Amino acid sequence: ANLLEGKIKDTRFARVDSDSVENLIPKEDKPKPEMSDEDKKALQDIFTEALPAGSEWWVEPENMGENSSPVLITQSEFMRRYREMSAFGGGMNFYGQMPESYTVKVNMENPLIAKIWESRKTVVEKPSGVDSDGKETKEESRTTTSKQKLLHQIIDLALLSSGMLKGKDLAEFIKRSESLLK
Repeated sequence: ANLLEGKIKDTRFARVDSDSVENLIPKEDKPKPEMSDEDKKALQDIFTEALPAGSEWWVEPENMGENSSPVLITQSEFMRRYREMSAFGGGMNFYGQMPESYTVKVNMENPLIAKIWESRKTVVEKPSGVDSDGKETKEESRTTTSKQKLLHQIIDLALLSSGMLKGKDLAEFIKRSESLLK
């Protein structure tokens, strides 16, 4: 692809799994969700805690439409190409030794993401929810647990669609999916 891009001017090649279908061919700029830096940091924290360890995750809020996937996980074309070249012994071992980095696009227009985002706000804004014994009240605990299950389910679906959900994580996803169907 690099050779062809050098020969054919004003041409860009991209893998079909490098971004959402709407973004593969750049058209016009879509407006990004209006969020404060504090909200962006909170979104980053919520998703980073739920994503698997061992990789770098860049969480970006996007407006992809309410019928699009809640989360899309992609890897930058640049990093993917250099990691593949280093795997073939292209002398670029620096990139081969870097941790995998992925972009997690969170569709803020999706109803499931809106539900997670709103429940985060209500849990944060509620009074402490601690009884006199220092224990969390059951209602808040249940809300937090259902929010976490939904978040993990959404992330696992995104990982599965990217071919990144394997082994123990895949088994846990299947078990959680079966429990949701009951």
